Amino acid sequence: MAHEEHPYANYNKFDEAPTLVGNWVEERSLKECTGLTRNLAAAQNLRDSEVAALQEEGTLSSQTQRVQGDRQLVTHPRVMVAANNQSHPSDWRTSTQAAYRAPGEQRLAGQYMDTSKMGPRERMLAEQLMKEAREFPPELQATLNGPPIPITTESVYGGDLKAHDLTGVQVGARVMKDRDGRSPTRDPTFLAETGLMVKHQVDRLMPDAAEKSGAVGTAVLANRDVPVTVYSEAVAKNTYGGAVYGTTTLNSASPFGKSTNFSKPMNDYSKIVVDE
Repeated sequence: MAHEEHPYANYNKFDEAPTLVGNWVEERSLKECTGLTRNLAAAQNLRDSEVAALQEEGTLSSQTQRVQGDRQLVTHPRVMVAANNQSHPSDWRTSTQAAYRAPGEQRLAGQYMDTSKMGPRERMLAEQLMKEAREFPPELQATLNGPPIPITTESVYGGDLKAHDLTGVQVGARVMKDRDGRSPTRDPTFLAETGLMVKHQVDRLMPDAAEKSGAVGTAVLANRDVPVTVYSEAVAKNTYGGAVYGTTTLNSASPFGKSTNFSKPMNDYSKIVVDE
């Protein structure tokens, strides 16, 4: 294979066989609209040389007539969108112009400038989408112009719920009954004196008698306005060591609290290092 100085010069093979490779109609339309083309030599030389030769002979083939007719056709929209929306050369802005700052301008040179990052085609598509978004469809327009929809927070389960009369029912409370179904009577003094229950537990379970005798709300006698929780019960019963997470106490001193050779830091002068 012979060496070629310009291997891409015969793209459309205009020096050899008149074979079209690519769409030279688009190249010609792009050249007429923008003044630029991606393959000017191949498209221009092939068409001009072929048409000029046939005009000298005075005969134009049907193929050439089709070529002349195709000159008036509009190129593909994907090319024309970028070609028609290009800015005029007088509106071009160079990097030097963009970086220029007037001496009297107070804004810093490195301050961020919010400029559009969209090209002509993307800007045109965005404007079309915004125009479509502003125009509501008929069914949505009828919904917006119709009567207001009542706002409610009622759910399906809430609407199906049949509320019952809970008058006189103690919800969430355990009510003790005796064998005859009556409310039992407990004597806290009798329970404490006979040793059936400890005194402070009797006061916590039956605070009415303790309050009548003049007792006040303490850690042992719970306040009725303070909720009873796992933590309050653990503090009152003195069982918080291990009953509540994070309150477990050690039975003996921590080994790291001792001044041993293991617990001493490396920079301690009295630490004996045996692994050197």
